[in-house]
Amino acid sequence: MSETETAIWERRYRSGRRLVDDYDPWLARWRPEFVARKGRALDIGCGEGRDTEVLLGWGFDVTAFDRSIEAVELSRARNPAADHQVMDTRELGQLNVRFAVVAANLTLHYFGRVETLASFAAIHRLLEPAGLFAFRVDAVPDGGGAESESWARVDQEGVGKQVFTPRKLDEALAGRFRVLSQEKLTIRRHGRLKTLFEVIAESQEG
Repeated sequence: MSETETAIWERRYRSGRRLVDDYDPWLARWRPEFVARKGRALDIGCGEGRDTEVLLGWGFDVTAFDRSIEAVELSRARNPAADHQVMDTRELGQLNVRFAVVAANLTLHYFGRVETLASFAAIHRLLEPAGLFAFRVDAVPDGGGAESESWARVDQEGVGKQVFTPRKLDEALAGRFRVLSQEKLTIRRHGRLKTLFEVIAESQEG
């Protein structure tokens, strides 16, 4: 029997593979936009809690969740002031509070089209009017071939992932969010180059 994706994440955190000290403080340059809003923040797929730590430092009441029990324990140890939950992104409908800001650092590219669109819709429902949604998702590197418009997941070391394109971003955000910034970047993460989209958006009524 193949190892489940959740079990793979547990093993990676338990082995320390996810703890390479190459944290990219991606939220820092958006601090003015964040601190202009007050109240609750949601960290989707919190991992070991580095973004949760930033949000707490900016004065937010933070709810942080991850599908990995190991990750949640690491984040809870780092950030005892945050409310932690073991949860999958597809279970966002279980939350019954509104948030001023939502952050999702490389955690929204693990699903197919239906689940992805449902997750973006759930995030919109959870955000207060004009709430801030900051997220990063995988993208194909420049010069790496034609960007696939398929929503099919591709296996990467036992975990299904997909790459986003501008069209897929538009589909996920359309009618719900006003994009404040959308950039394609290449960073070094866990010893490898990673190309991604970084998006800052504001929730709209409707």
